[in-house]
Amino acid sequence: MSEMENESLENLTASLVRIESITGNERAICSYIEDLLVSKRLGIECERIGESLVVSSKLKESLPTLGLIGHLDTVPGVGVGDAVRIEENRIVGLGSSDMKGGLGVMLKLILDGIFSNSRFNLIFVFYAGEEGPFEENSLHELFQRCQKLKTLDFVFILEPTNNDLHLGCMGLTNAKVSFSGKRAHSARPWTGDNAIHKAGEFLMRMSEFKPQKVLCNGLEFYECASVTLAQGGIAVNVIPDSFELNVNYRFPPGVGLADAQARFKAFVGDGAEVLFERNHPSCEVFDEHPIIRELLARFSLNKLPKQAYTDVALFSEHGIAGVNFGPGLTSQAHQSGEFIEIDALYKSYEIYRGFLN
Repeated sequence: MSEMENESLENLTASLVRIESITGNERAICSYIEDLLVSKRLGIECERIGESLVVSSKLKESLPTLGLIGHLDTVPGVGVGDAVRIEENRIVGLGSSDMKGGLGVMLKLILDGIFSNSRFNLIFVFYAGEEGPFEENSLHELFQRCQKLKTLDFVFILEPTNNDLHLGCMGLTNAKVSFSGKRAHSARPWTGDNAIHKAGEFLMRMSEFKPQKVLCNGLEFYECASVTLAQGGIAVNVIPDSFELNVNYRFPPGVGLADAQARFKAFVGDGAEVLFERNHPSCEVFDEHPIIRELLARFSLNKLPKQAYTDVALFSEHGIAGVNFGPGLTSQAHQSGEFIEIDALYKSYEIYRGFLN
């Protein structure tokens, strides 16, 4: 990294966006961050675990321990390397909002000496595999191998939130709903049993299912379910004997995974088989936590529900409270031509620096 790249938050962030780090290919960006921090001789510990990095200093028993958490990976796409550009108030490139802007804020805080000046113990986690299957998220491995994570009292997830506080998060499960029939020639359909037709009543009820508003500590979350994939039929002249739908079901804070799945199976009824996969827990709203109350009082931040899943729920599963707060634009996540606003980077940086010092 050149001195020019290190001198400003926007250049530091742009350098991260230039490094391609699609899920499964996080090695280069993890090594980049590790090499940079080690070269600066900041008196901090950098623990490399796979393609993730845990950064900390000596923990003092008298201080609470806070974590700043950011994933290194992006969804597939273009907009890396020389395609990344800074134009006016924007950094344009893949993952700029989700969530390399957050990584840039984290990295800049470390380089500017936050570990020496903070009123908290700090642990910064740069991790792999968030955008892929939940079971392959590297946070699972980190909790097994890095005992320091178990000392955390509270975490900030720097996912894109428009610099608003996003409390809690939705859980989700993907239900594979399978309908069975009997194969036959389409010229004599009465000799078979059309599996696609058997799904008609269920699809009608799905089309009529409206998002259900659920209040959690005064915040409005929306329980919702959508058919996202359909597969059936083998030829244009064959009555299909199987038809499979994927239903993406989002459930609110306060609802456990087992309860959510039982609720959905009851909705499906006896006409189909249901198999659940790619499951993510919900996370409660920690609006009365002292950290959140102080942030709201000092910085006049908006308090909103997180109508999506984030890994704040994974930390909650380990008994650690947290909140989503980052500089990225929620509307830009996973978009073609993704960008982040430079002003938002600096706002996030100043809030974190002011709060942690």
